[in-house]
Amino acid sequence: MSQILNWVKSNPISVLCLLVIVLACGSFVWPTRAQGRQFVEKLEQRSSKIGQIDNLIRTRRRIPPQNPDDEETDIWLTVNRAAIDRLKEIHQVMGTQYKEVFGILVDFNRRDDRIMFEGVFPKPVRASTPFNARDDHPEAYVRLLEGLGAGAPVDKEAMSQRVKEIIKDHALRTGESEARRSGVMDTELEENKRKELLSLIRGQAQSIQIYADPPYQDPTSSVWNTTVGSLTLGKWVHSSSPTMFELWEAQMALWIQQDIAEAIRRVNGAGDSESTVIGNPVKHIVRVKVPPLDDGGLVGLNIRDTDLAKKSDDSGFPNHSGRSRPDMSEDGAYTGSVTGRKCNALYDVIHTDVELVVDAMRIPELLKAFSEVNFITVIDMSIVDVDEYASMLDGYYYGDNDVVRLFLTLESIWLRRWTAGHADAEEAAEFGEPFVRGKMPDRVRQALGLEPREEDPTPEPLRSASRSGIR
Repeated sequence: MSQILNWVKSNPISVLCLLVIVLACGSFVWPTRAQGRQFVEKLEQRSSKIGQIDNLIRTRRRIPPQNPDDEETDIWLTVNRAAIDRLKEIHQVMGTQYKEVFGILVDFNRRDDRIMFEGVFPKPVRASTPFNARDDHPEAYVRLLEGLGAGAPVDKEAMSQRVKEIIKDHALRTGESEARRSGVMDTELEENKRKELLSLIRGQAQSIQIYADPPYQDPTSSVWNTTVGSLTLGKWVHSSSPTMFELWEAQMALWIQQDIAEAIRRVNGAGDSESTVIGNPVKHIVRVKVPPLDDGGLVGLNIRDTDLAKKSDDSGFPNHSGRSRPDMSEDGAYTGSVTGRKCNALYDVIHTDVELVVDAMRIPELLKAFSEVNFITVIDMSIVDVDEYASMLDGYYYGDNDVVRLFLTLESIWLRRWTAGHADAEEAAEFGEPFVRGKMPDRVRQALGLEPREEDPTPEPLRSASRSGIR
């Protein structure tokens, strides 16, 4: 140790140089380490960005196999400008096809509007228009049945009168009075009665194409009965102050029954001179029942709380949006349609009950016709046998084939693109179409949760002093 100290004392210049070298090395190492850490951090950041870019360029996806029992396949998809441009082209083509197809569907659903009376929707052109429409509304159903070649069965009074004529004629031919023959009829007379009555009801069946009861009008009061007849008339025909909701309800009911009649017309070949009840698949329209829109008619909506049916005018309706009904009731029963369809922003759903007498072997023809006429789906069906002999006593003759009473529940779809029109001008421009206001009145729009078209959605009640006495 003493030797080292002596060397230091003897060589001060060497010691000083050594000290300078050590300090210089330390000052070099310290900043180099700090800069190294910064350099590593930058490299890590760059590596992370490169990884993100790589993920954009190459994305790994699992592709399901064609055979469900096989395993999925892992592939790398490369995303580049060409792929993006190609996807844009595909999306544009799909968008164009969607607009074209949707336009076709709207036209198919609309079927030339078929407005029951011009000037009523979406707002009457004058106060008297709804009353004029009310007077003509039942006539639309009369014309509908005429287009089907519909007719009534032989009246029981006519059959009774014919029986009396047969008895009288038989008594004259046998030299016996009616008094002596009352109560006991011989075999010959019974056979004559059977043949004559069969000829009578068969002749009527050959002269018409389908049995149906037209709307009934009371001849003493000129009031149409909405509960009698094969079809459902709008209840507003008895109102002296109809609301726009009642008018729209009647219009929807007419559209639905026109579609049902069109399906029957196609199946029966209405208009063909050879078409008769005896040979046609659909023999008898017993009843078509369209439910009120405010009482479950619009599937998935509950608008009864709006009191739309109870209002005598169009004032004071709240801006009420439709509320969806639950799919399941409290006891677990399914309350919606088996299709799962409900009213929504795209379309409205309405169920209709239909009761028909049909040739048992030709039911499929009718079911197919419904879907071809409009967006109609049979969601429920039941069949009951018909006693043909009992039907003959009521004046009906259905032919020699077996017939059944067919109960159907039909689900029809009504696209809002034409009933409610475009939401705004921007939506119309998006589809490349002129803006369509739609036929739906503001009161119905409010009940469905849509914005009214009018700036003031509370017009004066639809009353006319000159027609206030109409029942």
